[in-house]
Amino acid sequence: MDNLIYIGAGALLVVFIAVCTFAFRKSGGEDIDEMSGAEFEDFAAEILHRSGIEVLELTKESGDFGADIIVMLEGERTAVQCKRYARPIGVKAVQEAVSSKDYYKCTRAAVITNSTFTRQARELAAESNVILWDREDVYNFMNTAAGKSQRKSHGTLKFCRLKDGIQNGEPLTVYINGEAETLLPYKSTIFTVDTGRCTICIKHGIRKAAITIEIGTETRAFAVGIYKNRPFLEEIC
Repeated sequence: MDNLIYIGAGALLVVFIAVCTFAFRKSGGEDIDEMSGAEFEDFAAEILHRSGIEVLELTKESGDFGADIIVMLEGERTAVQCKRYARPIGVKAVQEAVSSKDYYKCTRAAVITNSTFTRQARELAAESNVILWDREDVYNFMNTAAGKSQRKSHGTLKFCRLKDGIQNGEPLTVYINGEAETLLPYKSTIFTVDTGRCTICIKHGIRKAAITIEIGTETRAFAVGIYKNRPFLEEIC
């Protein structure tokens, strides 16, 4: 098949921010009080994402209908309102978060801030089932994000060279997340990769075959080779 073929794990929808590294340019987040509103939205999206919360999208900068970030929190689509203020956050932010749920087809709402919340805001949030993340929570997210980034885990990819069921010695290159690796003839070849989404591609002339998978800490094994002048790449269960 001439075109690139993607087989394997289902597509993961993540429409994420372009300035993914913004939060950690800020000396560990010490300057969050000096951020603009838009910068704080990017910062909040980044620390939520790095803390393990799936960020689905950032809404438009203007006319956001009460939510700045849409996340998947504990299995529920959640609208998040971001507030970078110098004073405590009042009930208006909670009301905006509540009103945004239906528009963005969410079942939960949250407000995240660099500041604190007034007593009235906390009372309304409790009545409305709105999650409130204040300054202390922001720093907890930052610490969690920093810890996760330092504890990268690895998975193993094992490639078995095959041709019609028999290992073969034809030169063959595999591309793992864009990096070219040579598969040794007449033997299985093992690579260690970072966990997460991984794209594997093999090429033979102008023809290609590929899969996109999610890599965990387990070993994933694949049969690869050339058959009738066509490359093949298939996971071995």
